[in-house]
Amino acid sequence: MTTTEPPARLAIAQAFVLHLGHLDVEQVAKLLSPTVTYRVPGSYGLAGTFHGPDEVTRHLMALAERTRGTFDAFKWEDWMVGQDYVSILADIRSTRTRRPGPCGLLIRHRSFRFAYRRASPMTATS
Repeated sequence: MTTTEPPARLAIAQAFVLHLGHLDVEQVAKLLSPTVTYRVPGSYGLAGTFHGPDEVTRHLMALAERTRGTFDAFKWEDWMVGQDYVSILADIRSTRTRRPGPCGLLIRHRSFRFAYRRASPMTATS
């Protein structure tokens, strides 16, 4: 049986998801292309489309602040690596907070899709 390293595209995508919700956004910023587009579907305060590393890192800071650093990818369910895309399904846990205290632990599946051009993710959708 041969063991091979995962493709660089998968390693970049996993590193991005692992840093979501953490205050060390500099680590994520290093992974982003200058032309990155990050989409968060929905109709709540953190939803939207973010262009460029600055907008994406501001969004990630807002996510970390809103969840008080509790947003965490704790289990990989699956991933699929294609020529131009990587899709990841991860279990995410976070603590929903209400001021002044916590309101409960949330655990949910989240899917992420990364489109690549060269070695940097160009589009990430969660």
